[in-house]
Amino acid sequence: MAPVVLSLATVPGARAAVLAGPLTNAANARTYYLLSANTWTASEAEAIGLGGHLVTINDAAENQWVLNTFFPLTGVPYASLWIGLNDAATEGQFVWASGEPVTFTYWYPGQPNNLGEGEDYAAIRRPSDVPPTGS
Repeated sequence: MAPVVLSLATVPGARAAVLAGPLTNAANARTYYLLSANTWTASEAEAIGLGGHLVTINDAAENQWVLNTFFPLTGVPYASLWIGLNDAATEGQFVWASGEPVTFTYWYPGQPNNLGEGEDYAAIRRPSDVPPTGS
C-alpha cells in the first residue's frame, strides 16, 4: 500500500524533509509521513517522490487519528497540515490527489469560503488551534 503524507502548511521552502515516519495507522494499515513546511504543490510532489500522495482522509476515525498522531509532532502553535483535498482543476469540485472518491469531509463552519487568492488546497488543523481573532 502506498504511503500517505502530511506536510506543514506554510510558505515555499527548499526540498521537504521527513520530520516523522513512517507511522502506521493500525485501523487501515496505511503508512504516513510528516514533511517539513512547504507549499501544497511542492508537498504533493514530495509525497509522490515517496511513492504516495498527500493524505486522503476517508472517515472520522482516520481524521481523529491524524489529529492525535501528527499535531503533537509539529511543535508549531496553530499548525495546519496539508491534506490531498483540492479544487485546483475546477473551482468548487473537490477531489483527492490520490484519485480516491470524496466520501468524507469535515469542514469548519463557513468553509470552504475561497477567501483570498488561490485557496484551492485544503489543510487540517485542530479545533483548539484556531488562532484568536480581534485584539
